[in-house]
Amino acid sequence: MKILNINKIGGSSMRKHNINNINLQIHDVKVCSKSITEDGEFVHNGCIRIQWNSDIGFGEYDLCKDENGDWIGHSETMDSNDDKDFIKKLLEVFVEKLTVL
Repeated sequence: MKILNINKIGGSSMRKHNINNINLQIHDVKVCSKSITEDGEFVHNGCIRIQWNSDIGFGEYDLCKDENGDWIGHSETMDSNDDKDFIKKLLEVFVEKLTVL
């Protein structure tokens, strides 16, 4: 499902929707253990899956560790290496709802 259309024009991103005006909410957060395919191919070393919804749709944003221990993100086209505004907003929503004990 394609939710945002990100077009590159002159080196900057143009979003179809302003992420500050889409009523972004976190539905659930899950932690997934290391994943390897049936063929033994490495997928990730553990993952945090954030399930979100908003006025424009819903989806999942995965934050995973690769074989080298580096963080990678998979966002179903919500972000790119040039534009990480969606994950910034998603983590902002997470921190706003966070209770520190």
